[in-house]
Amino acid sequence: MKIDEHIIANDVLREISELLPTPFLKEHLVNQTTKGLAKYGTTVNVDDYDVFGWIDHNIQELIDSTVYYKATIKKIEKQYGFEGVHARIIRILEKEIRENIKKLESLELFRNHYLEESK
Repeated sequence: MKIDEHIIANDVLREISELLPTPFLKEHLVNQTTKGLAKYGTTVNVDDYDVFGWIDHNIQELIDSTVYYKATIKKIEKQYGFEGVHARIIRILEKEIRENIKKLESLELFRNHYLEESK
């Protein structure tokens, strides 16, 4: 089966592919799906985790994303400093970090509420 066929056959991947607005982003979905198939032999499966597992996985990925934003900021500062367009890019990345932190807090809150409700 071709990678595009895997994406079409998987409800989650198909719906995400339809949401992605540019060919560049769709290509990244293809690349990530290809890596997942190579590593795990399958595409994402809703039944792989329970709700807590998916929330925790999302938290891990958001923390990684936050670290990558900060590393990008450090790289820009090191290579280009804080002038002009670089300062604006740094401010945008710092905003993304703050938004990730808010998402992480929301996921933790949701996880805690879900934990209480499932008792």
